[in-house]
Amino acid sequence: MNQENLPQDGPLIIVGNHFNQFIDPMVLLKAAKRQVSFIIAEKSMHRPVIGDFARMLQAVPVVRAQDKATPGKGLVVSVDLEARVIIGEASNFREEFSQQGSMLSLKAVGEFMVEKVVSDTELLFKKIPDDKDKQPSMENFKPNSPFKVVPKISQDEVFNAVYERLGNNGCIGIFPEGGSHDNTELLPLKAGVTQMALGAAAKGTKVRIVAVGINYFAGHTFRSKAFVDISRPLEIDEVLIEKFKNGGKREAMGTLLTQVQDLLQGVTIRAPNYDILKATRTMRRMFQGPVKLDKTQYIALCKRFSMGYDQWKENSDFMELLTDTHVYLKFAFAQGLTDKQVRDLPPLGKCSTYMRAWLELLKLVILVLFVLPLMLPGLILNLPIYLRTQCIVHAEMKKALAGSTVKLAARDVVASQKVITVAKLVPTLYILYTALLLVLLLVFWPIEEQNTGEWHDFLANNGWWLISLLFLFVFPIYTFYLCVVVGTSVNQRLKMLPSYLLMITSICKQRSRNPAEMLRDDRKRLVIRVQQFVEAHIHEIPDWEQHRIIEPSEITSRRSARTLQLMESGDLTPRLASNQSSTLSFSKSFDDINPQK
Repeated sequence: MNQENLPQDGPLIIVGNHFNQFIDPMVLLKAAKRQVSFIIAEKSMHRPVIGDFARMLQAVPVVRAQDKATPGKGLVVSVDLEARVIIGEASNFREEFSQQGSMLSLKAVGEFMVEKVVSDTELLFKKIPDDKDKQPSMENFKPNSPFKVVPKISQDEVFNAVYERLGNNGCIGIFPEGGSHDNTELLPLKAGVTQMALGAAAKGTKVRIVAVGINYFAGHTFRSKAFVDISRPLEIDEVLIEKFKNGGKREAMGTLLTQVQDLLQGVTIRAPNYDILKATRTMRRMFQGPVKLDKTQYIALCKRFSMGYDQWKENSDFMELLTDTHVYLKFAFAQGLTDKQVRDLPPLGKCSTYMRAWLELLKLVILVLFVLPLMLPGLILNLPIYLRTQCIVHAEMKKALAGSTVKLAARDVVASQKVITVAKLVPTLYILYTALLLVLLLVFWPIEEQNTGEWHDFLANNGWWLISLLFLFVFPIYTFYLCVVVGTSVNQRLKMLPSYLLMITSICKQRSRNPAEMLRDDRKRLVIRVQQFVEAHIHEIPDWEQHRIIEPSEITSRRSARTLQLMESGDLTPRLASNQSSTLSFSKSFDDINPQK
């Protein structure tokens, strides 16, 4: 989306959000359509596959302070934000924080820049900036917590390499959040990107900055969708460049960092946590109704609801609506249904619905009984890849979670580890299976002593290598493509089983219809409320009001008779309405988005 915003020549810095470890650079590279030199963690240069690709792309390695962090001796007993004092127990602060500029890191809390070491068990830390994003999460602090010592790392070589690339009209790609993460909001940006831009500009290089927002629908899931949005290029203000040159370095970098953050926020879909993200996506679907949108309009509407949450989160009516949507989704999930399945449920208890469900079940049975057996050998041959991938993913998630203070469940590493593991195993198994078949044919293939020139004699004498050659070309298509596609199709149809069973049992059991019909009616009520709320408050987001994606007439003309009946009655309170306060704080739940499910 907005591909035309990305300049194809001249010095350029591309900044992106970092939700998906090594997948993000590949997506960004495809979007850029030009040579990009990424800023990459130095430790990643030593990894197989990743390091090879990084060197091919002329990546610039950077040693990150967090990668050099070491466990500190002893424990942290208390942290006093007002007095800026950290008290330790059995610690050795004098020796461990002797380097100027080092930091103390507490998992899930934050980092504290050391100002002065008072004793081995007491130190003072520098004043924390007033920026809300940089405040430590003291609610997560527990007395007697272990800590890490984060050293100060000089990055002069990195900056010089960047200035050289930009001076040669090159393009630098960087993820200013630092490491990848699985939060639903942007992390506070590191100032390094602004030093690169202003430092190059101070040397006479006219640098532009473009933000690329990478938005995944299920970034940890195989073959999931993503959309990319590109901001307009940011020209660096000459005032900031002069300020950077003449002693106002910190202020200039802070101003530019705010501008870069605004760029990234404008091209990413964000929410405080996954429950709110899921609820706002559902509200977007409810607002859209049956109106068909193209890809660009769909993405734009998703972004409007992301902006809507930022604008309306203090509005009690909006938060009540968001809460009711959340409760509706939880109840639907308990019934084995998704919002789309509730939306698409046909009239329950009717003969046509009953027959349709049986027809869909028949298709599934045919697929399982007749098509799946043809794919079974390929699925068995793929089993080592699946088992090895699961093992590595679990280990890498555990390792990443232990070494990070910002990851929630380390799902950002899942897709990358799947790709790396498959890239290693597929060629290996391909060669192994081909060699194994060749050996078996050489041993057991019946070669005729005589050759009369007939086709069957030719086949008997040469079939062993002809079959091997055919296997060489057909095997990867069958095993690594067809089997995967069929397996995915069967899995998707199996997920529809709860709705098929509901459609079948509803014809003879009124009791089984009640929850689904209540869900469907509640959904209609929520649709009306979402549409009415947006129309009443759309003026608070001028860009949305001026550039409407769906006109009110498109919504009203497609309302069903039942929806109109509910509107006339004024009965818009969901029967599942939550008794909780409208300021419900949604949890960062992973129950229904576990990458292994």
